[in-house]
Amino acid sequence: MLSFEDVRKAGTSGYQTEGRLTRDKIFEEFCADRETIADLDVTAVELQELSRASLLGTLTCKEDLLFLLRQMREAMKPAAPASNGLSKPEINKMAETMRRAALEKLDELDLEAARRRRSALGRIESACGLLMMVVNRAQSYVAQVSHKLDHRSVSSQSAGRLALREHLEVRHVD
Repeated sequence: MLSFEDVRKAGTSGYQTEGRLTRDKIFEEFCADRETIADLDVTAVELQELSRASLLGTLTCKEDLLFLLRQMREAMKPAAPASNGLSKPEINKMAETMRRAALEKLDELDLEAARRRRSALGRIESACGLLMMVVNRAQSYVAQVSHKLDHRSVSSQSAGRLALREHLEVRHVD
């Protein structure tokens, strides 16, 4: 990784902008302020990241640099666990209570459904469901046969018409 000096030297060519010069000057002043760096316990890694802070916008003063340092440190902190005031055993107990209540409700619903199926109304519903299934299958079969008849080849359709005409002519002659 490049140090600040390497970054500063690489940026001193003719195409360097005034904004870059200002940013470098602010950073140099911050690095020269050993007291602030010591008070804040700024690490070498943090200094290196601050030297590349141009991705986050332009620096206009030392406070901008301090703001970036705070933001970097905040981003590096591990996330604090959610505090809901319950211990793990209490959460486990609640989960077990909810699981048991759900199983009891399922048993109750299954028993109710079994009673309904055994009743006269339940048997009628079952018979109607079976009848609807048979009707749907018959409808599907009729649709498939109709589709196949519509897509027969032209020669077989002509032959069928010819046979029908001959059959009708034979009946007229009789």
